[in-house]
Amino acid sequence: MKAKNYIVSEIKSFVQNFPQTRVRYEHDNVAHTHFIEIVPNNIYHWDNHYIQWESDFFDDFISQYPDENICFISDDAVVGLDKIDFELHGTEFFVNHFEKKEGNMQFDPIKALLRQAKKKRIHSQKVVH
Repeated sequence: MKAKNYIVSEIKSFVQNFPQTRVRYEHDNVAHTHFIEIVPNNIYHWDNHYIQWESDFFDDFISQYPDENICFISDDAVVGLDKIDFELHGTEFFVNHFEKKEGNMQFDPIKALLRQAKKKRIHSQKVVH
């Protein structure tokens, strides 16, 4: 099985076990690295079940693909994803992260895309060539 297929299969399983998350995957051919972005940050940084899952996944991946690199990030990382190869979100991701149960705040995809574009533009301006 190719590394990409293995990663996508593991992401599908992960999202079933962590339905409050969104996972994006990108293979960077230049860096020869597979990037997996986990959101939200509180899961990525503080959830012990996630931390154990990441550690186990990393060990399994490296044992099966010793000539490949893998890197886990969240959306607050210095590096970002440019060309998403695969994306999946759990059934609870949007409810938990884009809607307030007691109020009228709703997720606005246009505003979210504009914020994301602004972040990327600012980030790309800071890169020293």
